[in-house]
Parts: sequence; C-alpha cells; structure tokens
Amino acid sequence: MDRLRFDYHRVGYDHRPMVFRGDGTFAAGRAGCDRYWTIRDGRLLIAGDDGRLTMDLAPTADGGWEGWWLVHERMPIRIEAKPAGC
Repeated sequence: MDRLRFDYHRVGYDHRPMVFRGDGTFAAGRAGCDRYWTIRDGRLLIAGDDGRLTMDLAPTADGGWEGWWLVHERMPIRIEAKPAGC
C-alpha cells in the first residue's frame, strides 16, 4: 500500500486525507491514535503512538475499508480509496 491515498471518515463526524507508506506508517493524515498500520488476516489494523490497537477494519468491494474505533468514541470508520492523481 505504499503511497496509496485514501479519505479517512469518522462517520458522522469528520474526514481527512490519508497517505499510507509501505513501511507501516502514514505519510499524511495521521494523528495520535493512528500512527501505524498493518494488514493481518485480510483486515487493516491501525494502532496509536502507544502501540495500542485503535481500529480494526474489513475490506469493502470498492477497495476501501470499514470498521470501528476500538477506543474513545468507538465510532464507525470508513476509509475510501482515492482515484489516482487525486
């Protein structure tokens, strides 16, 4: 997923662009609770500064990811793939 661009939505709250690096970090759009990522068993897992898992997301048919925050507000999350060149 090196340098792939996504729109990160905290559903019903806000959204921001994110850029995933191939080394498991983010080039843009990160915050304290979303510093590191990995894919395990087909799921996208995102952890914070403290290494604690904050999101567990399943792939969607359109190339995005959906799931929930596991801490704080426990709100639904949607990460949508952005078309190339955006």
